[in-house]
Amino acid sequence: MLGILASIEGAGTVGVASLVTGLLPAPAAAIAAGAGWIAAAIESLVGGLALGRALGHFGRNVLVSAIATALGFTAGACGWGRP
Repeated sequence: MLGILASIEGAGTVGVASLVTGLLPAPAAAIAAGAGWIAAAIESLVGGLALGRALGHFGRNVLVSAIATALGFTAGACGWGRP
């Protein structure tokens, strides 16, 4: 449970920081935070599976990076977060 809360806090911090610094507008910052949390949740879920153990820590991070990249690309291609 503590790990889930930590991942939510981390994703939220990234979203707020991108908004406060002007890197992203509010809708896009929320999407970035959500994508980060989803990636962390997927890493945690995969970690408990045989696949996750076979991938190891580095392999799971690569998987999460690929998923986050796909989510980000999809968000941009679909126009999510644009006014």
